[in-house]
Amino acid sequence: MIGNGRKRIIDDREITKETILQILTDALIIHNENIRDMKYLIRYYKGKQDILKRPAPSTSGINNKTVLNYAYSSERDIIGYTFGKPIQIIPRTAKFRKDIKKINDVMEYENSSTVDNEVALLAGITGIGYFYTLPSEEISSDYMPENPISINHADVFNTFVIQSAKVGHPTRLSCNYWCDKYGQKTYFTCYTDKKIYRIESTGINSLNSIPEKNIVKEENNPIGLNPIQMVQNNLFLMGDFEVAISVLNAINQLASDSLNDVENVIKSLLVIINS
Repeated sequence: MIGNGRKRIIDDREITKETILQILTDALIIHNENIRDMKYLIRYYKGKQDILKRPAPSTSGINNKTVLNYAYSSERDIIGYTFGKPIQIIPRTAKFRKDIKKINDVMEYENSSTVDNEVALLAGITGIGYFYTLPSEEISSDYMPENPISINHADVFNTFVIQSAKVGHPTRLSCNYWCDKYGQKTYFTCYTDKKIYRIESTGINSLNSIPEKNIVKEENNPIGLNPIQMVQNNLFLMGDFEVAISVLNAINQLASDSLNDVENVIKSLLVIINS
């Protein structure tokens, strides 16, 4: 269903140590559907487009497959136009000038402009992106400012958020997970504003559901805020070039067929000349 955007994960059930597994199981069903679409869109952006799967015609062996990657060029233009320069926080009055300068120094040290571009690119392609903001584990020194936070983007394939059905769809829970290299264990870290749930699942090779062998640990969230925030490309969680994929495919087909015609004419002339 490319062209309809990604699906929101909506769940207003109470989140506790006892209910977290069932909530995650239900959320992963929708998340896996989104992953399928997002993988297709990212491959499309990188040039692996539908024309490359076109079978050869039965009448001749000529089958040029040309990709005019307007998805890539248009996305680069959009990101460059929107995030061409780093975002700067400017104080309206001189009262908070020192505080604003400190915030700007922290953002500059954390390369927030690069993170902004990375999240914007993923959101522009897939419809959603994620910011990950956590307390910094680095030790301050003379060569770096006192930096209380660490900012990065989160992988859209291994991250999702559960939202409320209330007005504005506030985030209720965010989740980041990863598998060990053998595919035998999956580790989930789930955040709410008040709690952190760490889940270790054994014997899971696909993330369609949570197996029965689980270890769930619950702890208080020391920062009091959910550290993962979803960035929406638009209201429908849709990528920038997603609605134009049929046109982009038609352009690729037109270019490929034009090359086929040229090659057919050249081969026909060669046959006539040699005869």
